[in-house]
Amino acid sequence: MTDPREDLDALTDAERDALAAFDDLVEATTVDDDAVARANRAGAVDAEPRQEMTMKTRWMGVWTNWTSAAGLLAAFLGLSAVLWSTVNDFGSTEAAIDWAPPILAAADPAHEVVFMISLKDHDRVTIKRATMPERGRIVTEDATFDLGVADRQRAQAIEDGRTKDGPYRDGTSYRLKDGNGRPLPVWWKPFAPCEARTWLKIDRATAAKALRNARAGKPYDKKHIGGMWVYAPPPFYVPGSNGFTEKAVVSATASVDVGGHRAVDFRVAKKRATDWTNFTKAFVMWRMAIVVDDEVWTAPTIRAPLGRKVQITGANGFTEPEQTRLLEALGAKPSGR
Repeated sequence: MTDPREDLDALTDAERDALAAFDDLVEATTVDDDAVARANRAGAVDAEPRQEMTMKTRWMGVWTNWTSAAGLLAAFLGLSAVLWSTVNDFGSTEAAIDWAPPILAAADPAHEVVFMISLKDHDRVTIKRATMPERGRIVTEDATFDLGVADRQRAQAIEDGRTKDGPYRDGTSYRLKDGNGRPLPVWWKPFAPCEARTWLKIDRATAAKALRNARAGKPYDKKHIGGMWVYAPPPFYVPGSNGFTEKAVVSATASVDVGGHRAVDFRVAKKRATDWTNFTKAFVMWRMAIVVDDEVWTAPTIRAPLGRKVQITGANGFTEPEQTRLLEALGAKPSGR
């Protein structure tokens, strides 16, 4: 049984500083092949495809940043001292600290796009959670995502108007906790107006108004706000991995899909190509939620492992302003639109 005081919320300022320093050092480090191999053993499940990602598979060599690896080792050693001190304070032989990927924090403006795994088609499924038991060693453990439990937990937070982390309102990101109050690598993210049109069968203006009012604490129609639970799976979203954000993208251009609707093409950086292919390979036939500005813009089904070149399409196409915003979020230069 894990002591609840070992949650990240219980860390001292010095320990939080150590974790922040650790994250800075691993920012440029790619995930190791052994960790990726573990992810590849995750089983795929059937899901009714609604959209499809276009892909061209292109295998790239494994890129290793030895300088970053040395920094990572130093960070591990430094962090171990903090964790060991914490263990002694608790009078325990082990401390388990849940890792909360900082790039996924709702208040973090550093990342505009995050590629996550959607749990939309899963009422109950086993997921992985990364923990740091002692001396900075990262391990994973099984946890269960239960849709009914998750929805009730968020509904209670809306009713209370807050969580233990602070005020909470509908239409904003919510992080799921387990039965012991420990955070899981799962978030509820609202549909952007362009995606609400698909799932809620309402127009963009109606969806946008509901989101604005809910976030401002004004009256709103609950039926006009929807979203999905999304998952940041280890080992791709743990220290030592950059996860997948706009920083993994080297170029983005405006395009059209096979139906003639506005779309966006992007290319994954060469140094992240192997990670990206393994990430998508581990979740074939799952939906990938493309989260922009903390909202789900589209959730296509991964039909096969993806290569470096990918096209993002909406179920009904994007408007010109939506296409432009997506290009901006992916870091496209004005000439590339």
